[in-house]
This record gives sequence, C-alpha cells and structure tokens, in this order.
Amino acid sequence: MVIVEYLERPLTFFHLPKNAGTSISNWLVKHAGGEYYEEEMKHEVPSKLTGMFDDFGYSFCCVRNPYDRYVSWYKFFNRQDKMQMQFNTFLDAVIAVVEDHRAKPQKNKLLVKYIRPMTDQLQTTKDVDLVIRYENLVEDFKAIQEMVSCHEPLEIHNSTKKVDYKDYWTEDKHLEWFGNHHKIELETLGYKFGE
Repeated sequence: MVIVEYLERPLTFFHLPKNAGTSISNWLVKHAGGEYYEEEMKHEVPSKLTGMFDDFGYSFCCVRNPYDRYVSWYKFFNRQDKMQMQFNTFLDAVIAVVEDHRAKPQKNKLLVKYIRPMTDQLQTTKDVDLVIRYENLVEDFKAIQEMVSCHEPLEIHNSTKKVDYKDYWTEDKHLEWFGNHHKIELETLGYKFGE
C-alpha cells in the first residue's frame, strides 16, 4: 500500500499481489512523494485497514487475468529458485495444497494466501474509486499521472519475462479445476481464458 498525502485529498494505492503493484508503488514513491507501507500492510485491503487511517481519499488498485497471474507466480517462484518444475506439475501441487488446506484450514496458510482466489481483490475492487487493469496498465495509469501532475513513464519492476499464459495451460483438468476454484473472481472481473 502507498499513500500520497500532499494532494488536496490523499491518494491511496492498494497493492494486490502479482498485479504490477511494485511498479506502481515505486512510481508513486519516486514521482509523487508517496509513503510506502511494507510488511503486514503491503498487500492489505481497505476493509482491514479502516480503523488505522482517517481517510484513504481517492483510492485505486490493479487487477489481472487470474490465468495470467498464476503463470506469473510460477515464473516468479522459478526465477527465485524456490522451485524447479514444469507448470503442470506446479498446478498439481497447487491443487493438492488447496485441497489439503480445505480439509485442514490452518495448514499451508501462507502458501494458500498467494494461490487462493482473490476474494479480497474482489472486495477491494468494490472499495476503491478506480480499478486499473494490468492488461491495459500504461493507458489506465494515465488517470493517476494526471491526478499527481506527473507524466513520467511507469517503470516495470519485479517482473518476469512476458509470455502468453495460454501456452502454459495445456491440461483440461487444470482448466476445469481453475474455472471452478476461481469462478466468482473470473465472473466478477470479467475475465475468460484466452481473452
């Protein structure tokens, strides 16, 4: 989360994981004097921070096609040498962790945080004034650049090499599981596989 306070009304960015949040946060700190909140508040949602702040002012977040987000997580973990496996093996492991977590909610809590449907993301999209789409990032972000009167380009940070996520999703069983597991997120945000 980043808050820019010098404006007439504060500007708050809610950083949802693997949705260009590091790039947006760094830009706001560098070009708009934003204050970056790390650790527990880095990926927190408005509803869980309401009592801590008087006013979020104008707030926004960025969302991403969840199929693409999974590929991004996979590539991110591989790049950091946290795992070395094929994408289908990764998905099999994700499904096993999710199903195990359903049976024992306290187990794998941290890992599940990153691979669960973004229900917090859905709530955040209802709690903010503007939702930027990762797929249209540069164009959508112009609204924020206008607001802070700075048109410096958005620099990309913490990114993996862009790939076509459709090339990774090759097994029907994974597509079916994902479609069911992320059904509300896909429908609410209007994402479909291949679009």
